[in-house]
Amino acid sequence: MIADKRKPEKLSTIILGLALAIGAYLRFYQLGAYELTADEAQSWYAAAAPTLGYVLRLGLILEPGKLGLHNLALHFWIMAFGDSVISMRSLSVVLGVTGIMLIFVAVRELLEYHAGSSGLPRYESERVAALSALIFALSLPAIHYSREARTYPLILALVPAQVWLFIRAARLRRVIHLLGAASLSFLLVASSLVNVAVLVAQGIWLLTLFRRSDWRLRWPLSGRVSSLAALLIPGAVAVALMVATARDPSDVYGETQYWWQRAGAVSFIQTARMAPLNAMCVLTIGLALWGTIRGWRKARAAIWLILLWMWLPVLLLACSLGSVAPLLVIILSFWFPNFLQRYVLTCIVPFSILAAVGIWQIRPTALRLGALTLFVGLALTRIASYYRSPGEGVGEWRIQWREAAAFAESEAQAGRPIVLYPDYCKFVLFYYARRSTIVPAFTKGAHLLIFANNAGDPSDPDLPALIWSYPLYIARFEGVSVRGDLSMMGAYRR
Repeated sequence: MIADKRKPEKLSTIILGLALAIGAYLRFYQLGAYELTADEAQSWYAAAAPTLGYVLRLGLILEPGKLGLHNLALHFWIMAFGDSVISMRSLSVVLGVTGIMLIFVAVRELLEYHAGSSGLPRYESERVAALSALIFALSLPAIHYSREARTYPLILALVPAQVWLFIRAARLRRVIHLLGAASLSFLLVASSLVNVAVLVAQGIWLLTLFRRSDWRLRWPLSGRVSSLAALLIPGAVAVALMVATARDPSDVYGETQYWWQRAGAVSFIQTARMAPLNAMCVLTIGLALWGTIRGWRKARAAIWLILLWMWLPVLLLACSLGSVAPLLVIILSFWFPNFLQRYVLTCIVPFSILAAVGIWQIRPTALRLGALTLFVGLALTRIASYYRSPGEGVGEWRIQWREAAAFAESEAQAGRPIVLYPDYCKFVLFYYARRSTIVPAFTKGAHLLIFANNAGDPSDPDLPALIWSYPLYIARFEGVSVRGDLSMMGAYRR
């Protein structure tokens, strides 16, 4: 009897340890192989500010819809470890690996929740939780965004932590858990406005579980009423702070309306056409469907929350963009990194849980082990392909900003003014040129244009005129080029 009780715990520990080891290796692997991206440089520029107040102000300007939590964390990280590319990305890796562990504790708590359904026994919930951590550790978007000095790995760590305390608050009704859930609910929304969808999903889940007597306000309040308040009130406070501190309140709503989200939706449609031919997409979706069907019979309350958590953020984004393309994020969210995923990145966690439940519910054990081996083998094959071309579907990596910055410095020293398109890319040039006494000057009357080939708004009416004004190719780097106006014809050969 004692041996039987210890066996599941030992197996879960082995699987979780494997998930942490694989996840850490895949996230640290060749971390500094590629130069800083323009998006990462924005985070660096805000985090490198001399004071905390300035860090927050720059974050609010550069990243509307966020309250600068990652910038603050990166600020202290830079103070401790420096601001090299590897150092700044290492913070994201640490958060990404921490998220793997937090997923384990959150899933274990969730699958044991009793609310009109039996829930899973402890040994089953631990094994499914460990499998969820392993599957999440192999998710390509989770790997990709855990290797960028951006806010997204912070979100992927905050979400399971918030879910864990939220479930404990609803189940145990302790003040410490309610305060913890409320604090993390605030931080989750503060890290990105789009995470309101996660709190809304949890609120809907609680409302559907309310009994009629729970609606009577009495003291002490029921655990579900208190949990609902711990969700909605801090989230509303975070949104109010975003609106109050934004230079233009419409910028906060614009977090879900940027042109690159619509462009990302188009690329999603193009990639989704090939998804039925991709073995990993078919296998992952099949496992998630099987997990939903089988899990509904054993842990209905947990599966209901997982489905809301998985689909509601995607549905809200689809309504915001006026397009059904974001619905395809579920199909592609494991194996095809894409710009659009960063706005519904949290759906990867419930997808991982459903796939893990699907693997666990396969009988007999030999077939279950075969399915897990097949999944891991195909996942590692896909990941190896990703490392050969990490910019696939995203296009940010492999841009030679260091070389462009060196060219800009030499031109600035020669007295030739420069203009940059798009303007937000200037921070990455500042990063690579910041130790120089001459910072590249970006002026409207410039003779040279540093042009990021695949960046900027393609619908910008000024873009054709800008390209026409600089017809000469002066230098070409990967992902970025330097163009000159006709006055430069004598200084450079075409």
